[in-house]
Amino acid sequence: MTSHKTWSFAGLSCITAISCTSAAPAPVDASSNDFVMSSETFTIEPSKEKYICYSKTLTEDVLIDHYETKARAGVHHVFFSKTDTPEPEGVSECNALYRKTWQPLFLVGKGDAHLTVPDGSAQELKKGMQLVLQLHLLNATKDPIQDKVSIVMRRSTATKYAPVGIYAFGSMDFEIGPLQAGSVVNDCVVPKDVDIYAQFAHMHLLGTSLKFETGTSASDLTTQFEVNPYNFDNQAIVEKRFKLAKGTFTRTTCNYQNTTKAAVEFGESSLSEMCFMVGFATGVTLGADGCVKVAKTEAGDYPPDPAAGKCGEQVPTTTGIGEKCTKGGNECKSGLSCTLDQSQTPEGSPGFCFKIGCSTSAECGGGFNTCCAPKEAGGLINVCMPEACRAATCAPKK
Repeated sequence: MTSHKTWSFAGLSCITAISCTSAAPAPVDASSNDFVMSSETFTIEPSKEKYICYSKTLTEDVLIDHYETKARAGVHHVFFSKTDTPEPEGVSECNALYRKTWQPLFLVGKGDAHLTVPDGSAQELKKGMQLVLQLHLLNATKDPIQDKVSIVMRRSTATKYAPVGIYAFGSMDFEIGPLQAGSVVNDCVVPKDVDIYAQFAHMHLLGTSLKFETGTSASDLTTQFEVNPYNFDNQAIVEKRFKLAKGTFTRTTCNYQNTTKAAVEFGESSLSEMCFMVGFATGVTLGADGCVKVAKTEAGDYPPDPAAGKCGEQVPTTTGIGEKCTKGGNECKSGLSCTLDQSQTPEGSPGFCFKIGCSTSAECGGGFNTCCAPKEAGGLINVCMPEACRAATCAPKK
């Protein structure tokens, strides 16, 4: 069984197979007007796979209108994000594709990539924001690979601009049988107007093609974006602009040829599979949004504590969780978000401040606050929220 998730969706040291070296890294092609985020030099040994992160806290405001990065041997993908909760500064070994506390800014697979935002738009990175450059490294050769990765970002001079972010489509719920072809299809109706200006397909080694279609229904579809054949070693960003009005029916289809003797499911490793059409969109707040099918989790019935009162009348904590807020009003304290700024929040819901990222309810500031993973975010993102506003399907993290 499946459910749809609306996303509301970051120097390298000597660690295991990735070791420090003294070799000179490749030069960065950047001008004085560019902001550059780089790793230090890494070495990945033959037949090894790793996720490593380089984190940096900004000491200035940076406004970006162009991203560029060069292909590097052994680099499966580059995932550039801001953090909601701090990561270790500098180097860390982050053996995960995605953390719930990362908000994506720019991501690419194998191959050279560049992305220019439309006129009148820009991405704002604020002083004090922590950025994470995550590298997925996979060395399928017989020799060590030594290199470094840089993202070159051009500074914008705009004074008035619309925000940009990511709006993704795809599926995390599938299985491709051994030694056979298979397809994964995700149908979704967009809940708001979406203006996509660039996109790229992301699958792994078994992917053969991807198609993204839109229309009024499943029987009325037009192809907006297609990669056929799909090339794992050249996952290029395509700068094509199209607008999706609220209520548009979308279909994402990923095709595979499983040449292995085992069933292959969704997973982070290059030896498992993925199915994403990643759209870069204007008018999307910092981070990611979109329609992605996820495996349904079996949820019990966890009614909120009656002593917590009624949602909309809750008493906020000193940390600001539970404070009333309005869409675009910026009333929430630093590190908190307003529910009404999240596209997956049902219409008519009370607006209140919440915190992304928690492991237990004790981390939510005491009082009637609870840590749980709401189904509106696919059950994947833990948040601190007022107990009075917690749905019975959102199991508390004790």
